[in-house]
Amino acid sequence: MNTALSLRGIAKSFGGVKALSGVDLDVDGSEILGLIGPNGSGKTTLVNVISGFVRPDKGVVSLGDAHALTGLQPHRIVRSGVTRTFQNLRIFKRRTVLDNVLLGQTPKVSLGEILNPLLTAQVRARRRDAREWLQRFNLDERAEAIAGSLSFGEQKRLELARALANGPQVLLLDEPAGGMNPSEIEELKVRLREVRASGVAILLIEHNMKLVMELCDRIAVLAHGSMITTGTPDAVRRDERVIRSYLGEE
Repeated sequence: MNTALSLRGIAKSFGGVKALSGVDLDVDGSEILGLIGPNGSGKTTLVNVISGFVRPDKGVVSLGDAHALTGLQPHRIVRSGVTRTFQNLRIFKRRTVLDNVLLGQTPKVSLGEILNPLLTAQVRARRRDAREWLQRFNLDERAEAIAGSLSFGEQKRLELARALANGPQVLLLDEPAGGMNPSEIEELKVRLREVRASGVAILLIEHNMKLVMELCDRIAVLAHGSMITTGTPDAVRRDERVIRSYLGEE
C-alpha cells in the first residue's frame, strides 16, 4: 500500500516529562490504524504533533512520502489534507449545524461568503456538498438547528462530518465513540468503513477495545511515549507486552 502519513523519530518533552520518545509510525492509504495505550502514554500528544498543535522537539511528520508537515501551523496542515476531531468537542455551538460543516470547508468558503445573502455559485455548490455530508451522518433534518442544541452523540457526528467536509487524505480521530450509546457506535463503525472505502486513511485513538478490534486493519500500541508494537488486531491481542502494559490478562 502507499503510505498516507509517515512519522519518523518523533520526540516531545514537557519540562522534565518525556511524552514521546522517538516514535516511528506509518499510516497506509485506505486503512484504519488504531492507536491505543494507557492514559498518559502519549496518544493525544502524538495527534497534536501531527496536526500542528504541538511542535515536536525532534522528528519529521510527512504526508505521503515527501510532503513535510513538521512545523506547519494547524490551518496549513488542514489545507495539505490532514483533518482531525477532538477528544473534547470543538464545534461552533452558537452557529447552525449547516454552518459548522460549511466552515469545515474553509478556506474554500469564507465565513463572510456563508453569511452573505447573495450566494455565489461556488457557495451554493458548497452548501449542497455540506448537506450531503449531513445526510450521510443522519443530520440533514437538523441542518438549520443551532449546533449546541444537538444531543452529545449528534454533536460527535457533526464534528466528524465537518472534519470530512474538507476532503482530507488523512483523518485523525481522538476518541470518536466517547459518550456514544451502543447503537450510535454501530452506526459510527459503518460510517468509518465508508470513509476508508472512499480512500481516506484514518488514525483512530479509542479506548473502546471492542470497537478497535472490530474496526481497525492494524493497531499501534504506545506506552510511556514509546511504540511497543504494531500489528493486526489478533497479533496485538496476543502480544505479551501489550497484555502487561494495557489490555490485562482477562
